[in-house]
Amino acid sequence: MTSAVCLTSVKSPKPERRYVSIPIATLDPSSCYKLDLYEQHGSEDQYRLFRGRDFPLTADDLEKLRARGVKRLYIRTGEQQAYQSYLRDNLSNFIENESLPATQRFQILNQVTQDCLQETFERGDVSETVEASRDMGRHTVNLMSRADLVAHDVFSMIKHDFHTFTHSANVCSYSVLLAKGIGIVAPEQLEEIATGALLHDVGKIGIPYELLTKPDALSDEERELIQSHPTVGFARLCRREKLTWGQLMMVYQHHERMDGKGYPVGVKGDEIHPWGQLCAIVDVFDALTSDRPYHRGQHITEVLAYLERESGRGLDSGMVKCWTSIMSRNC
Repeated sequence: MTSAVCLTSVKSPKPERRYVSIPIATLDPSSCYKLDLYEQHGSEDQYRLFRGRDFPLTADDLEKLRARGVKRLYIRTGEQQAYQSYLRDNLSNFIENESLPATQRFQILNQVTQDCLQETFERGDVSETVEASRDMGRHTVNLMSRADLVAHDVFSMIKHDFHTFTHSANVCSYSVLLAKGIGIVAPEQLEEIATGALLHDVGKIGIPYELLTKPDALSDEERELIQSHPTVGFARLCRREKLTWGQLMMVYQHHERMDGKGYPVGVKGDEIHPWGQLCAIVDVFDALTSDRPYHRGQHITEVLAYLERESGRGLDSGMVKCWTSIMSRNC
């Protein structure tokens, strides 16, 4: 087993943003009254007040915005935490609201999941990340079990970018799809898989952002830091209660290969836990279909062809066949 590497976070200064965008699909007129809402006006850095907290948003306001093709409003950066709290507080209501289209509820859930992961990753709080992942994993399974969501809906609505927290949210949704595809139906198992998927890159907490997004070739030292994240993640989680062995193996083994040429250990075949094998497939799928600093996201057909070439070598052949069927049929 490779030894864990101590990682420290180094962040370069970023230009301060005065406003951040929020999807209007996440706004409930009955409960978002504590926010000042702005609309972009003229150039990209100009905004005007649309509805102040003293003049609550109405359902009619939302209809008029949609009629004009407006999909996002803006809040001041200082109110971002209040917005995230509002989303979390009302998430169950959104998910259980059958009058909202399943795709809209999924968008809300995906937004909340990304925000939660970003917040906890940036603070470096592993305990909070575990709790947030457990909550978001439960909500993901709840929605994907009760709503008529197919692979096309999931693929078309998620963000395809390189951020660690976005990637983890994507892997969570894909993991639930694949788990159901191979016959896992027990809600508690699906929730464990969803949570494990959200935690699979927890070892990247503390790796410099500039290194994770570096467009050039990595040095040997940089590659060692990156490839330490399964070991670091496992070390951070292995003594925590209520995490199963399967979840820990999703963290520790999602870069192992069936032929023994993966990392961090180089185990092969049945030595890789089935949930680690599952996570490996959707991890690669999301990485290759997403835009990253060092490559543009590939078309889904190209990625599925790659997975088929890796079937039986790097990736479990039965799960690859199932995933290819799911995505080919619906996307």
